[in-house]
Amino acid sequence: MALDWLDRVDVIGHSRSSGRFGADVLTAAIGPADIPLLVADLAYVRGMVYRQLHEEDKAQIWLSKATINGVLTDAAKEALADPNLRLIVTDERTIASRSDRWDASTAKSRDQLDDDNAAQRRGELLAEGRELLAKQVGLAAVKQAVSALEDQLEVRMMRLEHGLPVEGQTNHMLLVGPPGTGKTTTAEALGKIYAGMGIVRHPEIREVRRSDFCGHYIGESGPKTNELIEKSLGRIIFMDEFYSLIERHQDGTPDMIGMEAVNQLLVQLETHRFDFCFIGAGYEDQVDEFLTVNPGLAGRFNRKLRFESYSPVEIVEIGHRYATPRASQLDDAAREVFLDAVTTIRNYTTPSGQHGIDAMQNGRFARNVIERAEGFRDTRVVAQKRAGQPVSVQDLQIITATDIDAAIRSVCSDNRDMAAIVW
Repeated sequence: MALDWLDRVDVIGHSRSSGRFGADVLTAAIGPADIPLLVADLAYVRGMVYRQLHEEDKAQIWLSKATINGVLTDAAKEALADPNLRLIVTDERTIASRSDRWDASTAKSRDQLDDDNAAQRRGELLAEGRELLAKQVGLAAVKQAVSALEDQLEVRMMRLEHGLPVEGQTNHMLLVGPPGTGKTTTAEALGKIYAGMGIVRHPEIREVRRSDFCGHYIGESGPKTNELIEKSLGRIIFMDEFYSLIERHQDGTPDMIGMEAVNQLLVQLETHRFDFCFIGAGYEDQVDEFLTVNPGLAGRFNRKLRFESYSPVEIVEIGHRYATPRASQLDDAAREVFLDAVTTIRNYTTPSGQHGIDAMQNGRFARNVIERAEGFRDTRVVAQKRAGQPVSVQDLQIITATDIDAAIRSVCSDNRDMAAIVW
């Protein structure tokens, strides 16, 4: 776009811009003697645009033409001396924020604009977060804890406004419990709630893993952890299997590369108690054991939300809610078979001592069963059609007891820990 308009001006004494416009397009021709500063500025801008397009050869040619009375302008000298110098690209939102439209220095920073946008959306985000959490099956204790957390955060902000101490308080928390119990979804809801309350600027959570903290060699993890946290201020960081931040040697001691990250994270969690939110998640016993690798680590998290295994009734409800938007329906017999099977799984203990439903990952198990049952239904419907029998719209949607039974057995057979279960 910039070159398109620049090409409408021919600078006399230089090579013609393009010659690609016809008589119906407004163009102009000026010479260095007419408006020297304008001619030099046109050459400079053209050169910088070419640089932005990664055409450095053309950029150098045009920058060298940015002269007044044969002398390079200061801007052109700086650009020729530093090939990394680029045009400052702006947008309509930034321009609109200027108190003086023609003075770029009066514009708000990107962070300020994000803050303004977040402030305008806070009520909406708070409602979205609450709705997302409320729609989750079960989690009564978690929902109650989040409601209490909202109250405490609101009071904390009021205390800070009045200069009252908030010792021992922090944004950081732990979500503990077996897999598939809604920890990630709860973190997403907390992202919206925190943004809605002004605790963080950005509602989206940033999911991280060990590789985001740890380098390949000793001495790299500390700086890498610092960089991650600095880039995440105003956000929520979520790390499932928090304990994977370290790797254990054969004798049980943690690796030095991981410990570098832990030690630096410890500092950042204290320094930025209110500047961002770190949420660590995983099995409670493994999280608790991990917190012992550094004596101060547990104290950086003053809140722990516990997620329980889903009940058989809740698993069936999760399956039903997952099936509905997929235009699949469990008939009454299928729901009974599903409930009976999940009860059996819930009462089963794996060789490693896990509840069967935890080994099958709770809510994920419900979703996997529905997807597998749809496959068995589809095979049944195709056989029905090939046999010359009519296929109704209902046939295309209904999941029968036979479909769900086959799906449950199939999904469980993928897990070796479930091999000894007796149906």
